[in-house]
Amino acid sequence: MSIENEELKTKDSELNFSENNSTKDSLIKSLHEHFLFKNVDQKFLESLANEMHIRLFNKKDNIIMKGEVGRALFFILKGEVSVISDDGENILNVMGEQQFFGEIGVLFSVPRTATCFASKKSIILTLTKENLKKLLENYPSVAQEIALIAEERFSSFVKSQDAEIKYEFSEELSLGISKDQIKNVS
Repeated sequence: MSIENEELKTKDSELNFSENNSTKDSLIKSLHEHFLFKNVDQKFLESLANEMHIRLFNKKDNIIMKGEVGRALFFILKGEVSVISDDGENILNVMGEQQFFGEIGVLFSVPRTATCFASKKSIILTLTKENLKKLLENYPSVAQEIALIAEERFSSFVKSQDAEIKYEFSEELSLGISKDQIKNVS
């Protein structure tokens, strides 16, 4: 079970930024430096900070698991997060400070496309799907930027799945079954 599912059970390592002004000010400064939020006004950043929660992850803690329902978007404030292969043997990507993940499941309402874990002790900001939607209603440029990145990442994921289908069914393909026919088999 990932930490995302456990969020509903425990709030031990979580802090709501609306409760602590110095932490909130520090968060707003950090968010303003993020490439997604460089051109937004102070009011948006304050609203964003009020809706975010901080999660602390130790090295090797799972953050999200492939196949789970996406309920939140994650921003790496400090630390490092790795994306791993289905078998857990290979690291596919490593993300650091100022990067975000989890947007595919949140924006496209699809199960998580990968498992992500903390490569080292990390501080992760979480923003729920509902709060993200509410915040972005008045900021279409931020919504568009997040959607563009999500579309690129989702497209790469779909292409990688197509490559796996070609590989797994290479013998059948040589016997005259097309990729489209394979896709239609459920």
